[in-house]
Amino acid sequence: MTVCGICSGKVSRNQPVIFCDGFCNCEFHGSCCDVPADILKFLRKVPGLKWTCPNCTILAQKDNFVKIEEKFEVKLKQISDEMETTISEMKKDFIKMAENKLNEVTCSIKEVPSMSSNIKSFSAALKTKPSILIKPKNTLQKNFETRGEILHEINPIQNQLSISTVRNISKGGVIIGCDNDMELCKLKEMANGKLSEKYDISDVKKLSPRIRLVGMSEKLSEDVLLSYLTNQNKFIFNEISECKVIKIWPTKNNKNIYQAVLQVDSTTYNKLMSVSKDKLLVGLNYCSVYDSVYVLRCFKCNGFNHLSKDCSNQNNSCPRCAQEHLLEECKATDTELKCINCTNLNNINKSLKLEVSHAVWDSKCYVFNQKAKEYKSKIFSS
Repeated sequence: MTVCGICSGKVSRNQPVIFCDGFCNCEFHGSCCDVPADILKFLRKVPGLKWTCPNCTILAQKDNFVKIEEKFEVKLKQISDEMETTISEMKKDFIKMAENKLNEVTCSIKEVPSMSSNIKSFSAALKTKPSILIKPKNTLQKNFETRGEILHEINPIQNQLSISTVRNISKGGVIIGCDNDMELCKLKEMANGKLSEKYDISDVKKLSPRIRLVGMSEKLSEDVLLSYLTNQNKFIFNEISECKVIKIWPTKNNKNIYQAVLQVDSTTYNKLMSVSKDKLLVGLNYCSVYDSVYVLRCFKCNGFNHLSKDCSNQNNSCPRCAQEHLLEECKATDTELKCINCTNLNNINKSLKLEVSHAVWDSKCYVFNQKAKEYKSKIFSS
């Protein structure tokens, strides 16, 4: 027995019925489907004309939506694949362009040493003019007296000497620079012949700036460290760069990390300071670079520019607390620090009112920083 797909009542052939051509394949009373009798007659007369019930119509629409969604997903994947291919090709083009630019920059950097070599040799000629030191054996003698006697004994005009610089130093000494080594030899020969009884005559020790290198994972030998520096950092060091290892030791906070103090020429120093944001490669470690100014300090009075053996002070002074005892005897806490140099300067010039709550080697020390500036001015003055 056939029943109606809506009311589940018996479907008789004598009744106006309609057959669903959708998914259900059910028969329905025409009245249950709200299909008028004339429409039913029309459906029976026209072959191939199909009717679907409301449920099958919805299912058909859903099926169409699924098919549309599938087609959309296929199209979306196709577009995504095309975009991925395009992006990949763009990446390759960008990488290739970047490599070309990098090669251009690398070539430019390789050309810098040859250009800077000329600059360095010229600046070195200015900053390291051949010079001699003429210092009176009488340490109470004034600079003008030394100059006057040198001029009287060695007249540069009469002796046709090319003197380029004259500078006063402590204890009546004078540094005289010549244009070249030949002129210096001539001056030195005259000075030794006419002034040696009253004066000490010697070559001027070259002053060189220093840097501090921090970040090595092991303690390297001096030769190995220099080899790493010069071969792995050619944008700084070239064949005429000067570099000397002064000291290698572990850092205070981590004994497994090492640091070194290096003495370099003025040109190399300027390069290092101009790229201070970058780091130097040492083996497999990128090491930080810091300025390191060495100012000679007396361990007796803690003043600068002389040794304890040459100190004229009778009593010791502590570099931490300014009391009259040696550093190893100091028991002052961090809150009891007092700089003897800043204290002395305050006593001389009370308007300064310098901060004194620090040790003499503290980076904030006013006197130390002034001495460091003086030292640098001597290094970089022509």
